[in-house]
Amino acid sequence: MRSFEIINHIVNDPKYKKLKAAKETREILKLLGLAKNRLIKFTYQKDGILFIAVLHPLAKSELNHDSTKFHIKNLLNKYIDNTPNTALTPIKSVVIFITKPKAFQESLEPKKPIFIERSDGNFKNNAQDRDIYALFEKLRESINANR
Repeated sequence: MRSFEIINHIVNDPKYKKLKAAKETREILKLLGLAKNRLIKFTYQKDGILFIAVLHPLAKSELNHDSTKFHIKNLLNKYIDNTPNTALTPIKSVVIFITKPKAFQESLEPKKPIFIERSDGNFKNNAQDRDIYALFEKLRESINANR
């Protein structure tokens, strides 16, 4: 069996009705066009309401127009009326919301320098000015700290 046949067999199983509905919804929403389709992260349906998740507030404002919602609802309801074996139920309303990507925790370990320090910090400081002398000594400490 090919992987396509296996996936179709799984999707058509009654246990995976929600998976089939999500796949059908995704296929229908491709009719909106590439620009609007890229804005959608995922969709799901519950109690006659189609929930559309987007990642950015501008995507929400783009899809939240009444004409776009009406177009989506109209597309899905026409598909449901014309397809006898669909897993979708008639859509009463469309809700668009923003999902926030999960933030990764930053590691608390101090990072080691990416480069290898070539200097060993042994140099003669011949500066006459006190400020310049202090700066060279700070430079020496920094070099020794990175070794």
